[in-house]
Amino acid sequence: FILIIAIINPFISLLSKGIDIKDFQLADSNILDQKELEEQSKLVDEKQKQQIIQVYKDKLNKKIEESLNDIEGISAVTSSVTINEDYNSENFGALEKVVLEISQSDGKSDVVPVSKVDKIEVREGDTPKEASVQSGQKEISGKLKEQVETKLNKVFQLDKESILITTAD
Repeated sequence: FILIIAIINPFISLLSKGIDIKDFQLADSNILDQKELEEQSKLVDEKQKQQIIQVYKDKLNKKIEESLNDIEGISAVTSSVTINEDYNSENFGALEKVVLEISQSDGKSDVVPVSKVDKIEVREGDTPKEASVQSGQKEISGKLKEQVETKLNKVFQLDKESILITTAD
């Protein structure tokens, strides 16, 4: 539209009718600037939302780690949370899943070694696929696992099915 006005402007000035095309140019320019500003603000809003979500996740991870570090038998905890990130949902920010990596203290070992499992053939449809399970992995005892799940259930109202616990050893 601006290009058309720029092309027509010299012809109109030759006719000297006194039509001021510059006002039309300014009005159109303002509309374009408004649209550009709206798009930029949408991008900034989305970036801010992602930053808010990340800060919230970091704080949840820190609270989970602090609450589990006082359980006897745990020397260190690293957590990773999954939350509801849908801003339009009533449950926005709700804790959906927690993945914990626990290091157990040396004093009292609740670690039960898992026996080695050889290669397993898994069939998906008609195509056989090979899978293997790592040998020598350690598993947390039922007592310690129950303490962790109970604590997270009390503090964060998280179902036991939403908690995945692994060992760092």
